[in-house]
Amino acid sequence: NNALDRTNTTKLYQQVKGRSKKSDERVFLQKYPSKAKGMFLIGKKLKIEADIIIFMKKFLLDLEDEWVDRRSRLER
Repeated sequence: NNALDRTNTTKLYQQVKGRSKKSDERVFLQKYPSKAKGMFLIGKKLKIEADIIIFMKKFLLDLEDEWVDRRSRLER
């Protein structure tokens, strides 16, 4: 419900979404009926916690990527 935040968030979403074809699977915009920002959204009965858990399970816990050590060979 905050017009400035909504405009900035929409612009950022469009920039990130357009970077890759795969980003459509991982980048999405979800709106919540509140003027709260950041951590103040938590505990407001907006169901944001459930969305965060679903996102984290899908893209972090269930991720099947092999480990890649990004340190240089000299540091290993």
